[in-house]
Amino acid sequence: ARAQMYLNALYTLQADDCFLSKMQLELIQRARFNLRIAPLMLKEHEDAQGSIFNAHEAAEKFLKAALVGIDKTKNPVDYRHRLDKLDDELITLDARYRSLGEAADALRYILGLGMKIRYETLSRSIEEGVSTFYAALGICSAVANILRFDNERGSNRSAFRVGEYYVNSQNLCFWCVEASASNARLI
Repeated sequence: ARAQMYLNALYTLQADDCFLSKMQLELIQRARFNLRIAPLMLKEHEDAQGSIFNAHEAAEKFLKAALVGIDKTKNPVDYRHRLDKLDDELITLDARYRSLGEAADALRYILGLGMKIRYETLSRSIEEGVSTFYAALGICSAVANILRFDNERGSNRSAFRVGEYYVNSQNLCFWCVEASASNARLI
């Protein structure tokens, strides 16, 4: 069910991506290819290392698309294979990306020795490959939802009001019980 929710977010963005910049479109298109390849590498070749690499690449490209959306002066190449640097920069620019920290930490943990995964054979299990894929899929779908919602709202700032209902991307309703300038508590 969670994977389907993640995929729905990606497909919804793909169907309505006309608001993205050329750079964002290119990054997201390449990330989609990485996401398609990652599970195939596990299923058809039992290549956990290759799957982990592609999942990491997909998450990195979606995060770069988010960064470029926030600050068009940022060059995605400056963050090559540095998920930690990219994640920190996004959080500095927009605190909403802090929610991706756990999934980004999981990717960094599984990746382990950094980008040695590109050049050396490392011992990685199928379970690690599956876990990495889901972490990357979670990051990509969260970024897709943030980009889409910002476009629909016309702003990257939420304006929740206590006592009102809000609908999320899964058409679930939530009641706002607390709201401040920086966050809200919905139940």
